[in-house]
Amino acid sequence: MRGSQNANPDAGPPEGTPSSGGPEATPQPTRRLPGVPRRGSPIGRLDRYVLLRQLGAGGFGAVYRARDEVADIEVALKLLPSFVSQNPDELASVRENFKLVAKLRHPHIANVLHLHEVEYVDSVAESALGVSPGDHLIVMDYVPGTTVLAWRRQFAKGRAPVDEALAVAMQVAEGLDYAHSRRIVHRDIKPGNVMITPDGEVRILDFGLAAQIRASMSQITHTAEVSGTPAYMSPEQWAGRPQGPASDQYGLAVLFYEMVAGAVPFASTFESNNPEIMFQTVRSEMPQPVPGLTRAQNRALLRALSKDPRDRFASCADFVSALGGRQWRRRLANAHPRVSHPPDRLTSEARPAAAWQIVLRTVLYLGLLAVSMLAGALAVQRVRAWQREQRESARTQQDADFRRSRIAKLLDAARAALAEKAPEKAGAAVDRALAMDPENTDAKALQRDVILAVSLAEVIPARSEAEMKWKRAQAFERGEGFGEVIDRNLAVLAAANMLYEAKEYSQALDRYRQLIAEFERVQKLDAVRQSARRDKESAAAARVRTTQAGADETAAELVAGAVNLAESAQRAFDGGEFAEASKLWITACAEFAKAEASAKGTQAIEAARQRYDAEAAKIAPDLLQAYGAEEWAKVKLAMDEATHLAIEGNWDEAVKKWNQARLGLVAAHVQALERKAKAAGPVAPDSPEGAALAAARAAQAVAKAEVAKVGNDWDSVLLFSQEALTHDAESERARRLFAEAQAALRVKTTIVAVVGDKEITGARVLINDEPLLAATPTTVDMEKGREYRVAVKYEPTAGDQRFLPAQTTFMADKPGDYVLRVVLERAAFPPDLVEVAGAEYALLSGLALGGREAQARQRDAVANARLPLEARSARAGIVFRLVPAGEFVRRPVPGAGAAVEAQAERKVRVSRHLYVSRSEITVSHWQAVMSPGSTPPAGEEGELPKAGVTWEEADAFCRSLCLVEGVPAGSYRLPTEAEWEYSCRAGTQTPYYTGETEGDLRAAAWYGASGGAPHPARRLLPNAWGLCDTLGNAWEWCADWSAALPLADLTDYAGPENGTERILRGGGWNSPFAETRADVRSALNPATTLPDVGFRIVRALPPAP
Repeated sequence: MRGSQNANPDAGPPEGTPSSGGPEATPQPTRRLPGVPRRGSPIGRLDRYVLLRQLGAGGFGAVYRARDEVADIEVALKLLPSFVSQNPDELASVRENFKLVAKLRHPHIANVLHLHEVEYVDSVAESALGVSPGDHLIVMDYVPGTTVLAWRRQFAKGRAPVDEALAVAMQVAEGLDYAHSRRIVHRDIKPGNVMITPDGEVRILDFGLAAQIRASMSQITHTAEVSGTPAYMSPEQWAGRPQGPASDQYGLAVLFYEMVAGAVPFASTFESNNPEIMFQTVRSEMPQPVPGLTRAQNRALLRALSKDPRDRFASCADFVSALGGRQWRRRLANAHPRVSHPPDRLTSEARPAAAWQIVLRTVLYLGLLAVSMLAGALAVQRVRAWQREQRESARTQQDADFRRSRIAKLLDAARAALAEKAPEKAGAAVDRALAMDPENTDAKALQRDVILAVSLAEVIPARSEAEMKWKRAQAFERGEGFGEVIDRNLAVLAAANMLYEAKEYSQALDRYRQLIAEFERVQKLDAVRQSARRDKESAAAARVRTTQAGADETAAELVAGAVNLAESAQRAFDGGEFAEASKLWITACAEFAKAEASAKGTQAIEAARQRYDAEAAKIAPDLLQAYGAEEWAKVKLAMDEATHLAIEGNWDEAVKKWNQARLGLVAAHVQALERKAKAAGPVAPDSPEGAALAAARAAQAVAKAEVAKVGNDWDSVLLFSQEALTHDAESERARRLFAEAQAALRVKTTIVAVVGDKEITGARVLINDEPLLAATPTTVDMEKGREYRVAVKYEPTAGDQRFLPAQTTFMADKPGDYVLRVVLERAAFPPDLVEVAGAEYALLSGLALGGREAQARQRDAVANARLPLEARSARAGIVFRLVPAGEFVRRPVPGAGAAVEAQAERKVRVSRHLYVSRSEITVSHWQAVMSPGSTPPAGEEGELPKAGVTWEEADAFCRSLCLVEGVPAGSYRLPTEAEWEYSCRAGTQTPYYTGETEGDLRAAAWYGASGGAPHPARRLLPNAWGLCDTLGNAWEWCADWSAALPLADLTDYAGPENGTERILRGGGWNSPFAETRADVRSALNPATTLPDVGFRIVRALPPAP
């Protein structure tokens, strides 16, 4: 199904009928035989539809004009193919697609009305349409008029005027954008699917259904069917990838190209009818610009024809708007343009034919037909046979040529892969070449080279790894038998190297692999040995701790057992049983730890008992017995429990019980005194009884504080020591505990600002948004457990470096002294540059290979380094583009000779991002810096490059610009030669960033063939980084002295320290084609100049953070 209401290309488009293919036949007048009903007369019926006439034959059957007797309208009917109609799954899929398409209602889209299931059909309609009850029909709007294919033939050579073509494209774009907004894609935009009505309106036919039915046919018949017409298919359609609105935009661009050029892009390629050639051409080549269009229009057209859908316009309307320019957009705003309809394309209703004329034409036609049939039957057969033979011969030759070309490319790729040390990739290419021609001698020879390279690719890394590992092994300690093992394997390594030198690669590889495995075993064994030594050291340290804890007396049995284990471990280690020795030392370490714990526990119990005894010595037992007998009984019970726990070795619990007994004792003492005083009557605070009670209460609080101190509960220590001091302000124990608690609970935080790995002074600090008086480093008292928000700002008063503010949060869960290091990051963007809002990335259409990758690096620099794509100097207003760090390959210049530079390839690296002026320094730039306050030049004069300047004058301009912008000298400067060529190429390796031919150069440069005069800046195609006029217009000074380039790879190369001439690059408006290249060098005395010598500048950035 080629399209709604589509006609057979051989029959031509009768009334209201578009033709159906990409490159289509010229429509022929419709001829009728005697007896055929006149237009408007019924020729059959099915259900509610009366067939009036056949409009044409599409890819899947005839299309008929019919009258809907229920709705009283004329419609177009198309039969759904039986292989879809009779397949439930495919019919359901078509129905779902139909639901989407049927919702489209737009003045520039032919409506699809509904999907009709046939119930009744008369014999005439059944014969005409081949339809039976149960089949399905697609019912569509009937659109009178003519297709774009027929419409453009009214113009000379089929080339429509640009305004007429824009009117058609604009209406098609409106319809497509409307459909795209509803997530519907046409996928087959072509002249046969665009109808122009008699009143000049444009309608899009066949929206979505033809592509859906072709997909259904492909699934049912298991044939590969690419949806679309070849000449109008986008690269993603050819590749079978998902298609979206950008695919329709590509088809619209081809349609417009054909309307104004008279032929589709790559027309000769599509005439070959070879899918492989067509696909390769569409995928890799760019169409030639259309002569009748302006440079801006060609640029917009080529962007819409971009290979990558992401490089096309955001919408079809944006594309058409870019084609028309400002004047066209104003015209659209004032009036909707209409398309002129050809005066000789009237419908038959407007120009009816007389009956006798029809009869006469028919008789003449039949007579001529009979004569031609009698006279030329045999000739036709011979001609057709000869044509078939010619086509077959041409196809065979074409296939052979293609195979030879493909094999040559595969072998070239294999050689390149071998040169790049990628034998697996080379082998794959050779295998593909041999599959196409098993007897190809070059492929067989290259296969042998690949096999040798694969062997070397395996053995060389193995040899390197084995040598490296056994070199490391020589650092192992040679004791415990390791020396003999190392010497033996070094002898094996020497033997393997002899096999390698004898080119016995297979045997050598086996030896190297054995050596690698043996090294792994020895290395693991040495790791176990070292681990055992560490365990020995741990056991020795544990033994020292047990002695210091006095365990030799209090836990002698445990210590003796641990010593025996350590001695057994040493004997195992000396016998090479490293793992066993490690286990024994670990066990000995655990036994020593038990002995140490026993000794410390015994000591802790003794200390707790002594503290109890000290308290008990101050208290009269008779007082407790008389006034606190019950509490005293509890204290004695706690003492008994502590004694039993100590005997059981439960030291921690025993200590707790002694502390409990002590606290109970002092509490019982206080209660006894209170009861005694109560029995005697009121007690005066200054009486002996009152003083004794206060001292007892103070002793009770001190005891609680000391118990809390043992548990490191400093909050409780502080609380109880304060309580003790309220009872006895002179208590030395209470004062000491209070001071210790205050010191332990202190949180002091020192805030330090750090840049890189260095501390800096003078940064401002804000805590919870309140500024501190002191700058970093500064120490602040904080509260334990409270969260603080700390911000640090550093603004140096000198230099062009800026720092980003930093903020963090801090909270101390425990008391102590803390250091908070706040890291500041350098801001890569200098303060004298201002970001240019709305800057766009350069278009990639028309650029050589490598431009896309270069722009990807530029995008990464914008995102990751947080640098703007485009910036201008704050005062002089010079615009710069970001050039990311990277490298290029400097190759010999053809025909340059050894006198110019050593003829060798080398990599040249630029290690830091740069801002490079978007164009050469213009007359306006020069005047703004060198003559501030003067009247700016009028018109385009100010946009001309400032030419005829010496190197010394260009350098003076840079120094003056630094003063104007208030930055250190050298911030603005001339580019080095390496920076210049890297910036000019923007990822490409061709002589021009647009390609290799002079035709490619014309799109990017003003040179000798462009008039011999300077031109305003930024009028030609920029490179991938958005730099204009790097080639031609004016030679550009570089910072370097002239000298032959070194042979080695270069990083940030700035030339020799002195010389007699300075480098010039890029060519000027008087330069011949051969000199206007990215790789041609020239030089001149820095104190002299020529009329076409100018310069551009760079803004050096501070080191990356």
